[in-house]
Amino acid sequence: MSKEKSIAWLGLGIAAGAALAYVLLRRAEARKLSPAVRAFGKRLFTPASFQATLDDFLANTGELRRAMRGGRLGRAFGERVMLVVSQVNGCRSCSFAHTRFALREGVPAEDLRRLAAGDLQGQPEETLVALLFAQHYAETGGNPEPAAQQRLEAAYGEDGAREARAFLRLAMMTSLFNNTLEAIWSRLLGRPATGSSLSSELSVMLGFPAVVLRHYLRR
Repeated sequence: MSKEKSIAWLGLGIAAGAALAYVLLRRAEARKLSPAVRAFGKRLFTPASFQATLDDFLANTGELRRAMRGGRLGRAFGERVMLVVSQVNGCRSCSFAHTRFALREGVPAEDLRRLAAGDLQGQPEETLVALLFAQHYAETGGNPEPAAQQRLEAAYGEDGAREARAFLRLAMMTSLFNNTLEAIWSRLLGRPATGSSLSSELSVMLGFPAVVLRHYLRR
């Protein structure tokens, strides 16, 4: 299947899922199934932050491919930093996936247990700068301070820093997208996300194919 057809099918799938979520939401509201007694508290995309993050991700896919093949830092290193981003953003499915991949790469289970809990104690000395940067990267929504980026480059060199950022872009993209999708489902159950709206969440889901198509049409 060609890249264009794959993107088109992906777009149709996302649009259909978003439409189904909207219908279910309206049915739930009509039946008054569940009062909004507890908010959904995970980090989410807004339409603007989603577009900026996806644009940045698509513009640097070459860096990600090199990093995933091993690169200077290695896959085990990458799984550690991606697990940190998943933990900060509160994406359980991403944390589960990165834990499994890290175990396959030989990362000790105890190290992963600590990372999943947000605890950096006991991690290998050579990973600490990157792990701290990963926390900062996620907490700032992918907009780290220049000083933090300089420390990353000083610790791993320009090539290593580029690889680390490639892993972080992937983790940020997937964790926040998953959270936003989950927020729609949570809304159906009467737990809307604080500070978000249905239109914002659906805009992210429906905007994915549009941003991807725009990126490839510009190439």
